[in-house]
Amino acid sequence: MEKNQMKMMGIAGLVICVICLFVAYERYQSNASNIEAMRSMQQSTGLGEMMGGFQLEAGTPAATKYALFFALLSGVGGALLLAKSKE
Repeated sequence: MEKNQMKMMGIAGLVICVICLFVAYERYQSNASNIEAMRSMQQSTGLGEMMGGFQLEAGTPAATKYALFFALLSGVGGALLLAKSKE
C-alpha cells in the first residue's frame, strides 16, 4: 500500500472515531434526559409512591458502549496507519 493511501485511510479512521464519539455522547445524553423526564413525571404524579417508591438510575445504553468500542477500534487503526505512512 502506498504512503498516500495509508495516510488517507488513517485520516478516515480518525474521522470515523470522532463521529463514533459524538454518537456515544449524544446517546448517553438522550438516555439521561429521558431518565430525568421519568423522574419528574414520577414526582409530579405520585406514581412512584403507588409503585413502591423506586428510584430510576441513569445507566449507559448499549448504543453508547458499541459506539465507544468502534471509536476505539477506528482511532487505533487510524493512528497506526498514520504512523506507518510516516515511515
